[in-house]
Amino acid sequence: MTQTTRMLCARAYRRPDRAAELRHGVVERWDRIRGRLTWRNLLQLLKRAIRAAFAKKRPGGSATPQKSRTDERGVGKDSTGTRERPALLGHAYARWVRDGAQSGRPVSSPGADFGLISEACRKALSLRRFRVMTQASAVLLGAALFLYVAPEAGLAVVVIGLWLSYYIDRLLARAGLRRYTRGQTQHCSQDADGQIVPYAKELRSGTTPRYHFLGAGKVWFESQVSIEVTSAEEGNLPAQGLPLDFGKHDRPFADFTEDDLYARIQAALEGARDPRPEFLPVNRLETFCVAAIAQDKWGALGEGEWQSLVSLARHGVARRGAGPSPHTARRFLCARRVSWEGELVTSVFVNVAYEDHFLRVVVRPHVLHPVSEDYGERGALPDGSGWKWHARTALHAALDIGFALRRSPGPTVDLEGGSLREAVAQEYVEDMLQWDDVRRYIGMTQRRVYTAVDDFLVSNGVDTGAYRQQTTVIYNSGVINTGSIGGDVDNQAGSAGPDGSQ
Repeated sequence: MTQTTRMLCARAYRRPDRAAELRHGVVERWDRIRGRLTWRNLLQLLKRAIRAAFAKKRPGGSATPQKSRTDERGVGKDSTGTRERPALLGHAYARWVRDGAQSGRPVSSPGADFGLISEACRKALSLRRFRVMTQASAVLLGAALFLYVAPEAGLAVVVIGLWLSYYIDRLLARAGLRRYTRGQTQHCSQDADGQIVPYAKELRSGTTPRYHFLGAGKVWFESQVSIEVTSAEEGNLPAQGLPLDFGKHDRPFADFTEDDLYARIQAALEGARDPRPEFLPVNRLETFCVAAIAQDKWGALGEGEWQSLVSLARHGVARRGAGPSPHTARRFLCARRVSWEGELVTSVFVNVAYEDHFLRVVVRPHVLHPVSEDYGERGALPDGSGWKWHARTALHAALDIGFALRRSPGPTVDLEGGSLREAVAQEYVEDMLQWDDVRRYIGMTQRRVYTAVDDFLVSNGVDTGAYRQQTTVIYNSGVINTGSIGGDVDNQAGSAGPDGSQ
């Protein structure tokens, strides 16, 4: 279990720090009042009071209707239009994850076990049901005492019962919180195994649109190599010699398929590069093939179509009936590296298109940023023990009653078109070490992909002159990223353009 999974599981068992919320609300309200206590505002209030007093004295007169405060307020501290929605916590977070899990097939959440997270949220919601049953029992018993014994006794039972329900809920939530933070629960995720990935068009102002694989994080840069597949000169052919077929206009071409090239790239990424195993560092790169399908078709997939896409991802198009029409889905090779205890996930999607003597290899990297600090311990009562913790818990349980009476519908975050891990990720990578690791992972994977393609073409007797010219540009001047990972990418001279052109 990664640290990210433990954090997202524990989020369902964290309870809000009501004292901090109350203190923050009082301070915010006082700041509003103090900001309005200016000489200008006081004079305006006095002017309005005088006008209202004279208006009442007039026979049949009426005061001037007051303008709406929203017209004077505008967008600022007092405007709710610019405020960010707070992160969900406790039962609200558990309902959000449960609704996302029940809304259809969830999008894969790399770096986090969505199956374990949804199971933890389901168990956390059972605590709420227990609390509601306790409160209902207290209300019924209090109503009976109010009607048949004494009104004071009925009210006391209701208040004590409500307080006790919140206090017990916090005690049980602390037990679940400790169980998941210590990683005592294991679960094998049933989350689609990442074999089928939806994609969507990402529109950007002033730049060309790009395509985003949902659940994989932010799109970084894209590079491509396109060549005409022709046979190498006789002196450059492999020693063993390979048979060449003849196609259009009697032009020879190498006899291979896209699936053959995918297999070669995958073997190169997974294989050892040093004959001495004792000197090999640990390879944490996982490679697998996926079936990419448009987002608008993702929700309408039937069971038969789903199995067909899974077969396409596993076996390619060589097997009869392995996949649907190429106009519906395509096969991609995904090379993924999960690091920093699930906080950082880099995914490189490779697409190979070979048709009519023309080969095109596209590399699309994605970066999944660390989990936002809002989904950690922020806003929650710290874990602890001893009489001081129980005293604070008793106080917060009493405050829970007041917050429940004034509670409004909580903020909603839509999971449609993304994954849980993607929804709770930061906007940017702020740590320098993580930034360096992202660039190293993507650069290393991209170079090995292009090197594996080069080796494959040479072994099949293909002229790689034009191919090596394009990859040399990518290696040396390459895709020069001068922006942040979460922002726009600025390409300098000699780099690949936003559309992948050299």
